Amino acid sequence: MLPAWQKLRNQHDFNHVYKYGRRLACHFFVLWYLPIYRGQPSKFAVVTSIKKMGKATMRNRGRRRLWALLRKELNLVPATGYWFVFNLNKGIIKAKWPELQAVVRQIFQRIK
Repeated sequence: MLPAWQKLRNQHDFNHVYKYGRRLACHFFVLWYLPIYRGQPSKFAVVTSIKKMGKATMRNRGRRRLWALLRKELNLVPATGYWFVFNLNKGIIKAKWPELQAVVRQIFQRIK
């Protein structure tokens, strides 16, 4: 997991990202991102729903996989100026690690 200061927690922030942000979709997740002030650090959130992911064990597994990947690929993410919200889909659970890495790298390259 990332440090607490790198996580979005406030409902107002989530709503702001959903309302004013941009959306990128893939088979594993939908990424909402919002450019913010350059001086602020980038922040992340991972959202799962019962409808999309199923039981708690599957939702937690999906979250853990994405947090681990973000930790590993943090050098690709812009260090300042963005808020990211990942809405996970069921495909992330069975995805092979290299495939998931490639998708995340490709998405962050499109954002930069």
